[in-house]
Amino acid sequence: MRRSTELWWPKRNDQAIFFGWDGCERDLTVEMIEDGTLPTLARVASTTDTSWINATVTDHTTDTRSGWTQVLTGLCAEVTKVFNNSDWEPIGRPGTIFDVLKTRDAQTATALFSGKAIYSIYPEAGVDYVPPGRRAIRSSSPVYGVPGVPYGDAENLVNLTCQTIEKHADDPFFIFIVFYEIDHAGHRHNHASTEYREAMRMIDDATGQVVSFCEQRDIKPVMLVTTDHGFNKGADHHLHAPEIWAAANAPFKEKGTFYQLDIFPSLLDVSGIDYRALGNRLGCSFIKPIYSVLARYQMWQRNGAT
Repeated sequence: MRRSTELWWPKRNDQAIFFGWDGCERDLTVEMIEDGTLPTLARVASTTDTSWINATVTDHTTDTRSGWTQVLTGLCAEVTKVFNNSDWEPIGRPGTIFDVLKTRDAQTATALFSGKAIYSIYPEAGVDYVPPGRRAIRSSSPVYGVPGVPYGDAENLVNLTCQTIEKHADDPFFIFIVFYEIDHAGHRHNHASTEYREAMRMIDDATGQVVSFCEQRDIKPVMLVTTDHGFNKGADHHLHAPEIWAAANAPFKEKGTFYQLDIFPSLLDVSGIDYRALGNRLGCSFIKPIYSVLARYQMWQRNGAT
C-alpha cells in the first residue's frame, strides 16, 4: 500500500465516523491509491502499516441492501432475512450497531445519512439523525436520502455530517454516511469507464471534506471506510462481486482471512465494546488485540473508573 500522510490516531474512541463507498471495486481502489488519485483514502489506509484489509462477502447476494445490512448488524442473511434488494424483511430490535451503542451510552448521538435505499429498521433502532424531509424509520420501507435530489448527493450528505459533528463535538457520536455515486456510475457507464473512476475521486474528495472539517476543530474520531460489495470488472453490474475492502485509522491484524461479517465486531472493538458479549454474531474483529485492550481501557476510564 502506497504510504501517504497518515491520518490521526483517534483521540476518543466513543466518537466514530463510518464511510460507506457503495459499489467500490477493490482492485481499482488499490490501483488508484497507488497512483495518488485517492489521497484521502490513502491517508486512512496509511495510519499504520496495517490499516487496510481485503475481505470477502460470503453468505448473501452482492448488492446494496444485503451488504449494508450485514455490515451494520454483523448477522448472517439467514438471521436478518435480508437476502438481496428484492427479498428482504425489516430489521427488528435489537438489530443494528445503533442499538448496541445506545445501550452502552444512551447519550451517544447516532446518525444515518444515506445516499440511497439501504435497509429498513424499526423505530426503536436508535438513530437520532437522518436526512430532513424523510422518515428515517419505517416498518416496511427503506431509508432514503435527501429530498429534492436523486436519493441524496455527496455534497448534501457531507453538509449533514459536518453539522452533526459540530453539534456533538464534545459528545459521544456514531455517524454512518453512505455515498451512492460510485455504484450509480458503474451501473450507468460500467466499471471500466472514466465516469466510474471520476465518481471514486469525487467520493474521496467528499470524505476528505469531512476529514478536514474534523482536523480544523481538533476532533479526532475513529474513522473507518469500506464498501458493501465490489463490481464485476468491465461490466455494468455486480452480480458476483464478493471482493471488498476496509481501511481505518487503527491497526488491523497482519494475518488472517477476513469477511464482511467481521466489520461489525471490528467497529465495536475499536470503540471499546466487547462484541463477544453479544453472543449471536459469527464474525471476529480484525483490529489488533493490543489496540482493542487500549480501547476498552479508555472506555473504562470514561465510565468513571477510579
